[in-house]
Amino acid sequence: MNNLQNSNQLSTNVVYAELQNPAKKSYFFQNLLIIVLFTYMLVSFLTPKVTVDNYTPNTNYKPVNNKTIPSYFEIYGEKADKAYYSEYNRYSDNSNDICDNYKNSLRYFADSLAEEKCTYTNCTKLIGYLAKDKVMGSDSGSDYLKELLQSSINYKMNSFINSLNSNMSDYQSKMQQITQEYAYNICTNMPSASKLYFDKNQNFNTPDFNIALSNLGISGAFNAVSIVLDVGTLVSTGFFSSLRKYIVQLAWTIFKGPIKKAAVSVAASVADGPLPIGDVIGAVGLAWTAYDISCMRADFQKQVADSIYNKLYNEINNIKRQSSEAINDIHSNYQQIRLDMEIRFKKEYSQMQ
Repeated sequence: MNNLQNSNQLSTNVVYAELQNPAKKSYFFQNLLIIVLFTYMLVSFLTPKVTVDNYTPNTNYKPVNNKTIPSYFEIYGEKADKAYYSEYNRYSDNSNDICDNYKNSLRYFADSLAEEKCTYTNCTKLIGYLAKDKVMGSDSGSDYLKELLQSSINYKMNSFINSLNSNMSDYQSKMQQITQEYAYNICTNMPSASKLYFDKNQNFNTPDFNIALSNLGISGAFNAVSIVLDVGTLVSTGFFSSLRKYIVQLAWTIFKGPIKKAAVSVAASVADGPLPIGDVIGAVGLAWTAYDISCMRADFQKQVADSIYNKLYNEINNIKRQSSEAINDIHSNYQQIRLDMEIRFKKEYSQMQ
């Protein structure tokens, strides 16, 4: 035992003595550094990098908690969420551009429509209809304004709504593509039957895709939210009737004198039987001069133009707000769908190990 200890002490002394030599000391540490660097490079080379493109799950890995779930879940989930927000911002920018363009065109549209429809002849007819309404309690003045204005306003609003619907449809399509890409990418990495659930070329509206979702325990995923705007909705909300009612009130105020005098003639004529509109218009001409009506007509035209402009401007803002609320719902819906998929996939992965 003493001989072994003496031998070890002698070896230590020899190494220590050797290291006291500057040249040998430098040579020793250089070799030591080379060995350390080589070992590090070898380990780095043999360790695979985890990326979206090259990740292959270790099927022998036994997950026991969330930390053991493969990182491709996080990689593809973050990729999908970023794509969702990118599409949301793109939709919002396009929607703002569409609304701004139509708002900028409203002033010219309203002025041109009022100038076209508020002619001397049309105003004279309107006075006659309102005089008849005053005597008979009818609503012919409002019906006449509907005949004059509604088709032109329909066309303008249809053009706006079609542009907005096209943008919304494109947004939903992109959100569907992002979600399908997420599902496909996860499934191709899953060491399980999930690979059979989704096909990269599947359409979201096909029964096969909905069946795949159902197999994952996810229902109503891509049919839950949809939105279609149309002019019929505007009519049902009283948009046009409220506009006509306001313009009728303008006419009653501006043409008050001619309507009152014409009503006297209308009342006398009605006693003899049904009154043709031509006779009503004739009564207006007898009761008020053309010059007076022309002066009133200019004021009426200006106020009609302002009322059309203000009403359509506010309605565009209202439609934009409604569409934004719907898009927020769609965005949240797809985010929840993706999270539901992730939970289902992680659960399946854990059960397969």
